[in-house]
Amino acid sequence: MHNKINKKIFLIISLLVNQLIGRSEENKINQTTQQQQSLNILFVTSKFPHATRVYTDNQIVGLLDKGHNVYILAREPAKYTDYPLAKQYNFLQRTYYFDQIEDRKKLPDAFKKIDIICCQFAGLGEYCLQLKEEKKIDAPLVIFLRGADATKAFQRNPHCYDNLFKKADLFLPVCEYFKKNIIKHGCDPKKITVHHSAIDCNKFEYKQRMQPKRRAVRFIVVATLSERKGIRYLLYAVARLKRRYPRIRLTILGSDQGPREKQKAVLLNIIKEFNLQKQVKLLGFQFHDRVVEELHRAHIFTLTSYTREKGITEGIPNSLMEAMATGMPIIATYHGGIPELVKEGKSGFLVPEQNVDELVKRMIYLINNPMLWEQMGKFGAEWVRKEHNKDIAVEQLIKIFLSVLKKKDS
Repeated sequence: MHNKINKKIFLIISLLVNQLIGRSEENKINQTTQQQQSLNILFVTSKFPHATRVYTDNQIVGLLDKGHNVYILAREPAKYTDYPLAKQYNFLQRTYYFDQIEDRKKLPDAFKKIDIICCQFAGLGEYCLQLKEEKKIDAPLVIFLRGADATKAFQRNPHCYDNLFKKADLFLPVCEYFKKNIIKHGCDPKKITVHHSAIDCNKFEYKQRMQPKRRAVRFIVVATLSERKGIRYLLYAVARLKRRYPRIRLTILGSDQGPREKQKAVLLNIIKEFNLQKQVKLLGFQFHDRVVEELHRAHIFTLTSYTREKGITEGIPNSLMEAMATGMPIIATYHGGIPELVKEGKSGFLVPEQNVDELVKRMIYLINNPMLWEQMGKFGAEWVRKEHNKDIAVEQLIKIFLSVLKKKDS
């Protein structure tokens, strides 16, 4: 009897030891697998660091946080490079520029083990193909398509990407609208995966919007001062509304330098012509922290983008996602990929491009129905956190990269 008990105890201990050893081995395998899947990724872009291209920063930061190695190859630095995120993640130490690479006979050590090349703009696709060939980089090429790359480029030359469509490994349009357009122009649907831009939702506190007592109803737009953003139509709408709603206010944030100075002058003339100095604040470029602050102060977000003749069509603007994440109702246009984000009657309203009459009607409706602000704001915030969350999008991007690599090796 005593021997039987000892045998049972021995067997139990043996099983426990084996389980522990098995788990230890499993952990080692998992750790090895994770190490093997730590990718060396080369981002190719036009300007970097770039304070206003949050979509690129979110991808880079997300990948770094997941333990991957990211290097950036850019044509040149942007005007605003000294911003908090760039400092926090030492962007400049990870960045090389075209002329540096071209002048070197040998690649920097960081480039010798690149697993995948992620091109941020299709207009740089041919450069990436040339880089791969000349520097003998045996890595798949994945290309994002945004704005002008997915629309205006084809109007200039319908066959501009024929070679790229054959040689690149995968295309990542940022919305379904762009996917349809590149298929129309000859891209193999099997080489396309829609990958939405995303935001860091943790930076945007949800705030229930309520009717202000004895205070102004604050509209806001965050957009570069480009003609295609259609901001002048918003000014025309405010001019019509100011007598009926003298407390209406509009804040405009966005880059107004360089080629945008001409459009800034146009907007200032409209403000002067309709005597809107009290109603409208034109704040120009602001760093992201200030943008978030202004979003939280406002009640309703507006974006009146339109497609100019032979112009750029937008995908899904980050500013809309950010505004929705704070719980704001939206008024925007039926333009590009915007209807994929803003759900008519649920997170806001959509109006036809360049249609001031409809814009005014929707602005009046939301001013007079503040009970909708919370309902629309909540729906929009939940949608963004589900469909345009940086953490989820980065996980998806990693899976896309691994899938491309697996296909290459098979």
